[in-house]
Amino acid sequence: MKRSRYSPMKGNYWLAAGWVAVLSILLSPTGAAQLLGPEYRLSPGDVVVVQVFGEQGISGEYPIGPAGTITVAQIGQVYVRDMTLAEAQDELTERLGELLRFPHVVLSINEMASSRKVYVSGYVEKQGPLLLPFGATVIDALSGAGTNDRSDLGRVRITHPGQSPETLDLSGLRTEQPIDVAERLQYGDVIYVPKVQDKITVLGQVNKPGTVHLPVGEKVTVLDALSRVAEGLSPGADRSSALLIRKDNQTKVIDLNQLLKHGDMTQNETLQAGDVLVVHEAAHTSVVGEVTQPATFRSGEPVTVLEVIAQTGGFTPEAALEEAQVVSAAGESRPVDLKALWEEGDLTQNLLLSPGDILVVPEAEPETVMVVGAVENPGVLNIAHQKERDVLRLVTLSGPTPIADLRRTTIYRDGQQIVANLQAAMDEGKLDENVEVKPGDVVMVPEKETLYVLGAVGQQGKVLWEPDMEVLDALALTGGIIPDADPNNVNLVRTRPDGTWEHVKLSVDKLDEGIPPEPLELKPGDILYVARRGARPNILALIRNALWSLGAVMSILD
Repeated sequence: MKRSRYSPMKGNYWLAAGWVAVLSILLSPTGAAQLLGPEYRLSPGDVVVVQVFGEQGISGEYPIGPAGTITVAQIGQVYVRDMTLAEAQDELTERLGELLRFPHVVLSINEMASSRKVYVSGYVEKQGPLLLPFGATVIDALSGAGTNDRSDLGRVRITHPGQSPETLDLSGLRTEQPIDVAERLQYGDVIYVPKVQDKITVLGQVNKPGTVHLPVGEKVTVLDALSRVAEGLSPGADRSSALLIRKDNQTKVIDLNQLLKHGDMTQNETLQAGDVLVVHEAAHTSVVGEVTQPATFRSGEPVTVLEVIAQTGGFTPEAALEEAQVVSAAGESRPVDLKALWEEGDLTQNLLLSPGDILVVPEAEPETVMVVGAVENPGVLNIAHQKERDVLRLVTLSGPTPIADLRRTTIYRDGQQIVANLQAAMDEGKLDENVEVKPGDVVMVPEKETLYVLGAVGQQGKVLWEPDMEVLDALALTGGIIPDADPNNVNLVRTRPDGTWEHVKLSVDKLDEGIPPEPLELKPGDILYVARRGARPNILALIRNALWSLGAVMSILD
């Protein structure tokens, strides 16, 4: 490739060079007062301000895309992700050195224009993508998504791209406790807010049975639960014992006589999140947990599991039916598979419940998958109740856009990337490409790759690249060459992987005689330029002018 020796200045070169050196010192990232430290690493969403002395056409603001690159029409894509400003400035200076003599480049960040796109899911008011300003933290993301009483701010999970999740304690947002979390968000962060679990339930023979949230930062004992929550025992309560059921299905019998009459504080257990305290009455059976109406009801003789479930109105969507337990008055437990009983009719699971027994239906862990990228409805999908969990089904439900590249659908799972060719799965029946998704997966549907056709053609602009696409294919998609085109001056400019570029000159002058040009397969990112008759030979200058006339790079830099 021939290196251009174009100089932006004629005449008093050494005087201009001296002023450039002064300006470089004044405007450089190390010489100016920066809000960001010199070790700050560039990220997608940042807007980089490029100043090239004497080159107003190159100078400007360049957003960093999801791939970590900025695109300068004259030199193509420049990868700057995770670089410092000084490193990115050196990289751009070296690339521009292929076109300009002694380019003087200064980089900075437009913080006001920069942004961070993150995804918030779980128990928030607004799930899905959020666009936040530069420097935003996870607290800003939660403020934008909106939290409620069901949001567990003590266990907020954040996953940076390509890293393992970390859990943050932001419970101080609801208390006066300080919050020591000031980490800035990165582009593509996924934030999950789980359902609050700090609740206790008091059932049975009490004046006010029900479920309440544990006060943040306070300790609640059995006595507190009976007096403050349940408002005392009912006249029919069995005062000899109560049953404390822990979240992990461990149980403990509480001797209410020893506690209430004799002041035995060893019985005054501290309640934990998810605990259920049941005060018995002879000939009563209780159902607690994820049922529509938890209840305690009278039963003079043993009853079946189906009978007691029918009286509670069925299960909630969050019920873990396969992990239910029957707990006796003595604290012994037996497993019961309510899914096999309720959904499959397995009557071996229809156990008999004796008076005093408690049927515990626990809550299932959430099973969610996030779909992002070139789809109409990005966001979080709950797959807990889906029997078919293939990626093609999930992407179809999300609605691929017309420019979605289904051939490069990527599943991010536990630090791994799985690429699935969903186009081949649909068109050729390659079912091995239709990967099964798992809870926690992030499915990314990228946009199709493109190339550019400029100059003396019917309609200049960007066209979608397809495998095996050749020059005539690309020209046909833009309406072909126009009458004043020079068929002997068709030019292909291609950026190599190492950042350099190559120029190939083609001829289509034999088309009228039915003779196609020599086959040349196009690649993504190629620029195909058809010169007009009598055009000057500087092909890079012609391409640059064509891009500016299209709209100052707006239509190609996305």
